[in-house]
Amino acid sequence: MKAVIKKNDYTELVKTFIESLDISKKSIRLYKTSIHKFFSWIENNNIVNPTYIDIVKYKKYLIELELSPATISLYLCALRRFFSFMESTGLYKNITSNIRGMKSSRNHKRDSLTVEQYKNIIKNIDIETEKGARDYAIITLAINTGLRTIEISNSTIGGIRNHSGKLVLWIQGKGRDSNDDFVLLTDNVQLAIQNYLSLRNDNLHNDSFLFTAIENRNHCQAITTRTIRRIIKKHMKIAGIISDRITAHSLRHSAVTFALIGGATIQEVQAMARHRNITTTMIYAHNLDRLEYAAESKIAEVLA
Repeated sequence: MKAVIKKNDYTELVKTFIESLDISKKSIRLYKTSIHKFFSWIENNNIVNPTYIDIVKYKKYLIELELSPATISLYLCALRRFFSFMESTGLYKNITSNIRGMKSSRNHKRDSLTVEQYKNIIKNIDIETEKGARDYAIITLAINTGLRTIEISNSTIGGIRNHSGKLVLWIQGKGRDSNDDFVLLTDNVQLAIQNYLSLRNDNLHNDSFLFTAIENRNHCQAITTRTIRRIIKKHMKIAGIISDRITAHSLRHSAVTFALIGGATIQEVQAMARHRNITTTMIYAHNLDRLEYAAESKIAEVLA
């Protein structure tokens, strides 16, 4: 097989590889970043024709950068697909076939809120202003449905529709190209959204984003995920909740946790959270059961 790897060669090869993929634009960007990172590394180390040993060294390099296991696995996954493509076209041997990704922790990196913490967050928000009503609606929607920030950002007014006699919000789920899933809007969420929309001073139509930026230069444009995270973190701080383990994503964790505590089945919660694998949902259930039936409490009873 052809021995690459000159800069001009790999730049063109990566382009050809990317064009062969049937994936979303976001995934394409991730693949480009991942593969170019590897080729920058081999250039810096004067490696002309990488081997399996070089891939092992590269993996160790990524670990030394203290990247998350998920990020490292993503980089390696992109490389595996790239070199598999290279081998299939007869350009280069697949030197990644036996390289494994990283094992992620079975527990979450973010903590859930307590009910009291959630109440402290929303009670300090002024819902008489458009900005406050928007922030209140975002937080209420997130913790009552488990929506991700990207799903909230992409939501439109037209996505709110009646479905079998109940009001739902159709969403574009993670990794999806269209609004093909929904979450139920309970009464408190409906009231929060209605109050916010009543204070909006732009012309509302079905294609309008559900949540928009307030600033004049961005008015009517979708609120970004970064802004959503900043808003949630700001109101957490006002409520006295300051922790690296409690972030905007904690609202999603809280939704799943509260649903299970409230008596929802694992299957029902999986459907709400749109977990592809029920194992993800079961982690939450396992942690709750672990606390409810903790063996440590039995030890304390014996010792007492």
